[in-house]
Parts: sequence; C-alpha cells; structure tokens
Amino acid sequence: MIPSVKERQRGAYDFKTFYEGVCALHNVAPLQSITCHLAEGILDVNVDRIRASDWDPIFKSLRINKNLNFVAFRSFINANDESGSSFTAYRRPTPSLLASATVKRSLCRALRSTLRLSSALTLLELQNIPISVAEVIVLCEVSSRCHCIQL
Repeated sequence: MIPSVKERQRGAYDFKTFYEGVCALHNVAPLQSITCHLAEGILDVNVDRIRASDWDPIFKSLRINKNLNFVAFRSFINANDESGSSFTAYRRPTPSLLASATVKRSLCRALRSTLRLSSALTLLELQNIPISVAEVIVLCEVSSRCHCIQL
C-alpha cells in the first residue's frame, strides 16, 4: 500500500499524528491548544485565537477523524460585552475569523464529515459560532442519523 494512503487511514484513528503531519505539509506549527487534550479524546478549540493559516490543518484532520469523543468550537468575542459596565473601552474589538463565510462553511463541512464517519463522537458543542440556519439544519439532519451522539 502507498505510504500516504496508510498514513491517512491510520490518521482516522489518531488525530494528533495526522494533524501534525498535515501541519508539516502546510509549513505551520501544530498548536498546543489543539493537541493538549487529544489523549482523552477531546478537541476543545477557542476559535478567537486561531490564525487563518492554522484552520486548514484542523479541518483536514477533523474530516477523516473517527476517534474523538468530544468536539467543541467556542467563541468569546461577544460573550464579555456588558452594557452596564462603568469602564468604557475605546478599543475596537477584533473580528473573529469565523466572520468569514468560507471558514464557517469549511467548519460545517468538516463537522458534517466527522458526524457521518465517527462512531465514537458523543458530544458536539458550538458556542457563540455564527453559522447560518441552513448549515444548522444540515448539521441537525446529519446528527439525527448518527446513533452515537447524545441529543
């Protein structure tokens, strides 16, 4: 068998190794925030801290994954807004990369592939992620067919 095919098949069960290999192909260093809890089967990502060049290896690794138990993508950009605050900041908030339609579409495609392939995934969490209604409907349809996920 071709070594690259073998590696891709093995990567479906070992997210960390495949992610590091894809990062090497893209000349990007693997993020410690991505790899820190992978031994427990957890992928918990703060999307506000991910650069544009780091998204592609994450999506490619997530698309073929079959062994993660918990996948969470969280954004905290608008979560800390308090209207009754006495402190006024004059700093303009930085927009999240998820404001880009292509990144959101790629995220939904990767999650859809993971839901179709994975038999180990039990929890999928999207916190404060601005995805469209059509993408939510597609993710709900795919998750309803997935028997392993908790609804």
